[in-house]
Amino acid sequence: MGFLGFESRAEKKLRLLKLDLRNKEIHEETKRGISDLREIKFRGILVKNKYIKDNEKIWVYGSLIHGANLYISPIRKDDTCSINTVIPETIGQYTELNDINDKEIYEKMTVHQYSVLIGSPEIDFTGIVKFYDGSWYIDNGIDSVELFNEACENKIVEDI
Repeated sequence: MGFLGFESRAEKKLRLLKLDLRNKEIHEETKRGISDLREIKFRGILVKNKYIKDNEKIWVYGSLIHGANLYISPIRKDDTCSINTVIPETIGQYTELNDINDKEIYEKMTVHQYSVLIGSPEIDFTGIVKFYDGSWYIDNGIDSVELFNEACENKIVEDI
C-alpha cells in the first residue's frame, strides 16, 4: 500500500493481474473437474408422428427434459440442440454397464446374468433392470440380484 493506505497504479495493476491469473487457474480446474463427471444418459422411443411408420420404434438417446411432456435432447459434440418428445413408459436411464456384446444396458431392459468365475456362487438369473436402494438390480418379480457383479456376465435378452 502506498501513502495513507491508497494503492498506486502499479500496485493495483499487479493485484488485478494476480487475481486474473487465479481466476484462470480456477477456470481450468473447474473444466478438468467437469470433464471427470460421469454422463447421465437416457433413452426413449419417439412419439409417433407423420414421419414414423406405424410399427416402427425409433430410439433417441441423450438428456432427459421434463415439461408438459417428457423429452430427450441428444448429446452432441457441436453444442447444437434438438428436443424429441418420447413415450414416457419407454424412458430408461443408462446403467453405465455394457453387456458381453458391448451393448449399453438401460433401465427396463431384460437381462440374463450368469456366473463365469469358478468357485463363485452359481447365478443364472433373468429379469428386468431396475434402480432402487441406490443400486441397479435385475428383478424378476420374485427376487432380484445386483446388476454389477464381478463374477458374472450380463447379456441383454430383450429390449422394450
